[in-house]
Amino acid sequence: SETGDERVCIPARGPPGQAMTASGASGGAGALHATASRCGSGAAGKFADSSRRDLSTRWRQRGRRPESLSAAACRALRALLAAGVVATSAAEAAQDEDALEKLCRNALFETHWFNRDGSTHTLSAVPATRRNLRLCPAFNGVSSCCQQSFEGEQSLHFNFWRQILVEKLTRIKRSLQATEAMEGKPIFNAASSADLLQFERALEAYRAVLAPEGHARCFAGLLTYIAGMLCFGCKPNWRDSARIDDGDVIRIYISETACTAVWASCEHFSELALALRQAVLDSRLATMQPTPLENLGMFDDQQALCDWTHDTIALHPFTTPGEAEREAAPPVEAMVRARRMEQQAPVLHEEYDALKAGRASGFDIVWAGVRVQSDTGA
Repeated sequence: SETGDERVCIPARGPPGQAMTASGASGGAGALHATASRCGSGAAGKFADSSRRDLSTRWRQRGRRPESLSAAACRALRALLAAGVVATSAAEAAQDEDALEKLCRNALFETHWFNRDGSTHTLSAVPATRRNLRLCPAFNGVSSCCQQSFEGEQSLHFNFWRQILVEKLTRIKRSLQATEAMEGKPIFNAASSADLLQFERALEAYRAVLAPEGHARCFAGLLTYIAGMLCFGCKPNWRDSARIDDGDVIRIYISETACTAVWASCEHFSELALALRQAVLDSRLATMQPTPLENLGMFDDQQALCDWTHDTIALHPFTTPGEAEREAAPPVEAMVRARRMEQQAPVLHEEYDALKAGRASGFDIVWAGVRVQSDTGA
């Protein structure tokens, strides 16, 4: 099917040994070597002769003939090779056309996998080259799983994340107002000078956290990270950056650079958040206000923030449980298992720089006029 300037090739299926054209008509696709050569043209030799011979052997072991590679699969394979997908992944895709569709079934976005009988606001069926992506433009001109009709869903969930951050500030402001209301209580009039001093310090700490100059850079950094994770669904080779156990994604290999950059943008806010918690605990009057103290523990230090952004955002970019439920949840058991497994048997992987991807995105990652421009949080 065609949409604008994009052409999406959906592998057609036919009897073993019979190739199918993109329109579904039977037609010869040529011998495997000729097909692989055609599909691998311009791919810098990534589909080497040894890969073709290995693929041919595996096909025959499965009772299939090499020429059963469809024209649609050929085009998708060519796009994958041009995008730099390793030869083994490309060979597996050619070996079983169903594997082409699996490339766009990122487990983090399972509710938005392509379904021929369902909504069009999904990831594409197979990787294709497009030039009209606005939210993840870095994937224009290369093989990807994103399509323009999917961008409405990406925008919806990006705004959900923005609202989570807004609501966090709203709850802090509510606590500030409840604390200020203590001044009208009889107990306030009987307070000692030391109590009044600690009370004023608590109010100042609340206001410092709520001031845009206190939190804007941190929240802009978080929005950038979120945007990068929403673009993660575009990657056909997403498995290279994921640890999967029993079908579940238990870790995304986020680059150390991204983790450091998020902390650089939030380090000042971390100091303010810690000061707020201590000031409230030190004030007898501030602790008597009725609202709960907002959970800011994810900003305690760099490791806490990196763990929270991974467990809460990277592993759940497209789900919408209550924000309080997310923060109250204990560390992801699967994540602990993943770290233990890697200590025993490290695996090769490709790190994903969520901050770099977010900065290159078309999402509105500005907070109160602030945009994180570099890995230093500036």
